[in-house]
Amino acid sequence: MPGFSEPAWVDLLFEPICHLCYKNICRTIGFGLGVRICSKCYEDGKSLAQKYNILLGCASEHISEHILSMIPRKYGTRKPYKRKFIYLRRDVDKVKARILSLPERQLEAYSRQRQLYVKEMSERVYACKVWFQNESRNREMELTRLREERKSAIYQKLVDLGYERASTGKAKPPVAGVFIVYAVWDNIRDEMVGFMEAIRDKRLEREHKELVFVRKGMSVSILRTYKNSSVGFPYTTILPSLPDFYEFAPVKAILELPSEVVVDTKSFDDVVPQLPSLCQEWRERIHDQFLRVAGHPHPLSLTSSEEKIEGLVACVLYGAGVRMSWTTTEVIRCLEFDPDTTTVHDMDKPLLYYRCKICRKECNYQDPRIYGWRTLAQRRSDQTHRSVRTNKKIGKYKMEVDELVWCCVHCRDLSSEGNPTTLNKIQGHLVNNHSIAKPIINQDYYENLGAAPAHSTFRCLFEKFNVHGTGPLIDYDSDLDL
Repeated sequence: MPGFSEPAWVDLLFEPICHLCYKNICRTIGFGLGVRICSKCYEDGKSLAQKYNILLGCASEHISEHILSMIPRKYGTRKPYKRKFIYLRRDVDKVKARILSLPERQLEAYSRQRQLYVKEMSERVYACKVWFQNESRNREMELTRLREERKSAIYQKLVDLGYERASTGKAKPPVAGVFIVYAVWDNIRDEMVGFMEAIRDKRLEREHKELVFVRKGMSVSILRTYKNSSVGFPYTTILPSLPDFYEFAPVKAILELPSEVVVDTKSFDDVVPQLPSLCQEWRERIHDQFLRVAGHPHPLSLTSSEEKIEGLVACVLYGAGVRMSWTTTEVIRCLEFDPDTTTVHDMDKPLLYYRCKICRKECNYQDPRIYGWRTLAQRRSDQTHRSVRTNKKIGKYKMEVDELVWCCVHCRDLSSEGNPTTLNKIQGHLVNNHSIAKPIINQDYYENLGAAPAHSTFRCLFEKFNVHGTGPLIDYDSDLDL
């Protein structure tokens, strides 16, 4: 770099200190200006100048024409000097003072000298940047190599202590020149050994979980054999699924045996005679859990029960108790409550009033009549006719709906087992997948009593009008209004 002594050149390349404030760290070299500039000095602008600052401070037009070409400059790449040329203010002041001190005849020679200096600096900038990038890359490669060598040496130390490479990872043998690792090994030994013990415990736990998963696959045949035997058919009670079977105490004890113990299908021979009692205990436990979750409020405290025992005017088709129970259930569902658990106290809590939208005279929005929930239920019972308005959706209803309760015996508790389906579909499955043209119930397929119904099954006993054959088919949103 022209104009730099060897100490100044070394200071520029290897000393990461800002050359303007001499306080902050700066790892980027501005070769265009020949200095390192930290972010703080770059942003405050006290030590930098732009073109218009230089021209405004010139004493004469002659100086302003040549001074810009006599000062090194740098193209700004970030704010506040983005896409602008910047100059060092100290270089500007130095050149201005020199121009003012020289006689007229020496200005031209000084100008050529400075322009040549600026040109040489500009030519060296690219070469300096390439050199700096190569040095940075070589330094990073050297640091990476040293880290790998130290890492390999630590791995070898751990292997010498008895920790296999499966726990420490793949490492190359240590090379010479890593004596620093051995010198400080005593300082990190306890921490590294504790870390490796934790890694080993996690690995053993993971391997044991994988082994338990394999053992579960072996035990599937035990439960399938029991379900498909004469005990499991006809299917008149609920039998446990595989996750429930794995939680049985004798089965779980075998599955979680230490990894050193060999477990096969014969290990479950003692469990087979206990399966009937285990299944019965499981059913009783599930039943008790349902009772605890659902709860059982007293029947007489339910809202629908209260309306059943009220003495009201009899309905034409059904007694007042039946009619009142239906009507009250509609009101409860409008409030998004459960009719089976909602009590009178729950209904009295929200201070709400209702409007009947079935009666025409009640549809006058200018002067509507509103009722409490008890009065509304009584009014609906008094005013109910033998039939309600024609429901256009009735014609679209199916006369019967197939239940999704049939399952395949041959796919039971296997990965190929599907969800319960209809009778026609399960028979088609047996023909297509198992080549059984005439399937036999409880031998090729069975009815799953634990299957959740996709929807309520029903039979329509009317053609045009709904006469409340099994309960009111009334749209709650259209018949009740809060």
